[in-house]
Amino acid sequence: MLSDLPISFIAALLSGIALFSLLALLRLLYDIITTKKPVLGFWDRCLRSPVSIVVPTYSDENSLFTSRTISSASAKVESLLCSFHKKPEEIKIFEAIDVHNMEENVILIGGPISNEITRKIMQFFKVPFYFENHVLNCCNRKYEPKLDENGDILEDYAFILKTKNPYNNKKNFIVIAGCYVYGCISGVIAVTDRGILRNIYRKAKRKSVGVIIKSHVINNIPQKPFLLEVFEIEDEITVRMSQNEESQI
Repeated sequence: MLSDLPISFIAALLSGIALFSLLALLRLLYDIITTKKPVLGFWDRCLRSPVSIVVPTYSDENSLFTSRTISSASAKVESLLCSFHKKPEEIKIFEAIDVHNMEENVILIGGPISNEITRKIMQFFKVPFYFENHVLNCCNRKYEPKLDENGDILEDYAFILKTKNPYNNKKNFIVIAGCYVYGCISGVIAVTDRGILRNIYRKAKRKSVGVIIKSHVINNIPQKPFLLEVFEIEDEITVRMSQNEESQI
C-alpha cells in the first residue's frame, strides 16, 4: 500500500492542476464574453475604419511628455485595436493633422497644453469640459489635482470624451485629456482596460459619452485609474469655426 501512495499523490496533483486549468480557462472565456460588447461599444467605428491618433507636441526639456511616454500611450491604443483584428496599417500617428484627416476616426491624446490640436479643437468646438490652471472643469464641478509640499503630483484627473466626429458623423471622435501628464496616461489606461470599459458601458450605453477618471500617483507612476463620473452626452459636439479657422487645423 505504501507503494501506491506516490501514485495516488501524483494522480491527485494532476487532478488539481487540471481543475485549476479548467477554472482559469472558464474565467478567461467569461472575461472575453463580458468585455467584448463594452469594448465594441466604446471603440465602435474605430475598429471598422481607419484611425488617426494625434499625440502631444509639447516637448521642451522640462516636459513630462517624453517620446517614450508618447509612444507608450499610443501603443496601448494600437494594441487594443489590433487585438480586435484591426489592421496596423489602418492606424496612423500624427503630431499635427489637417482637415481631410479629421474626417476619419480621430483620437486626440493630451490636453490643450500638451496637444496643439486639442487646444484648437477646444477653441473652435463646443465641448462639455475645459481646463483652467491644470484644473478640470466639467458639469459645474472642479477637479483639482493633489500636490505635495514639493509640488509633486499625488492625484491627477482626466476627462475622456467619445462622440461623433463633427466633420463626419459616421466616424468616432475621442479626446483623452489630463490635468497633467499622469492624468492623460491614466485616461489612456482607462480606455484600453477591458474591466474599466465594462463599467463605463454599464453606466452609459449611448454612442456619445463623457468620463472623468482619477488616478493616484506613486513615485511618478500613475496607478490604475478608477471612475468618478460617467455620463451620456445628448448633444453632439458642434463645429463653430470659419473656413479660415478650419485651415489652421
